[in-house]
Amino acid sequence: MTSPKSSRFGVFTAKKFEYEATFIVRVGTLSSQKDFVVHEGIICPRSEFFCRTMNGNWSTAKDRVVILEDADPDIFAIYLNLVYTNRLPTMECSSDGNTILLMTKAQIQEEYTRLSKLYILSERFLDREAKNTIIAALLELSKERSNAGWVCAPPEVAINLVYEETHGGSPIQRLFVDIYSTVPDDKLETAKSSEPLPKDFWCDVAIALRKRIGDRVGFRETVDAYLENTQEKG
Repeated sequence: MTSPKSSRFGVFTAKKFEYEATFIVRVGTLSSQKDFVVHEGIICPRSEFFCRTMNGNWSTAKDRVVILEDADPDIFAIYLNLVYTNRLPTMECSSDGNTILLMTKAQIQEEYTRLSKLYILSERFLDREAKNTIIAALLELSKERSNAGWVCAPPEVAINLVYEETHGGSPIQRLFVDIYSTVPDDKLETAKSSEPLPKDFWCDVAIALRKRIGDRVGFRETVDAYLENTQEKG
């Protein structure tokens, strides 16, 4: 049996949990606004957005209040759960709080949308580690079957959000394209909605299909193909 790694490290590199080392993130509009107290020593090393905000000469750094009026408090709460616990509370639960193991199509597609919104928020915060975790969760979700036995595709609302809010060729765009272009049609259940999908999405799917003619069973690539380098800056 190998010896456990030492848990000791330099005292000056320890995370600070004093009150002075926290700040408030005020999320949402007046009707749904919520304040979150976060630890600067935990969130800033993860997020370049918060690091720059709290180390700048802006009034935000002095007042120690970051205002995000256009963000969703529920999605931000999930982001904080991810930062603090490295877990994603995005799966549907029953009324007694237990996780639903065999979800309906609607429940799977709701989780797609929730994870897509979380990815977009994480990109805004310049948190690559969070984005990689979300990509892995989306890939896992894409392989789940509904209680009717179908592999469910991302819904139109999630695809539109991703194509509106992330750059062309982003990891999440490529993943959604691969889901549509690699899963056999007789095993894929797409959403039925009047909301049109972006033209860029269909162009990307067409290009992907041309590359995969005769090879449309399952994902050719592992999750590594969609992950970003967390060591790079900027």
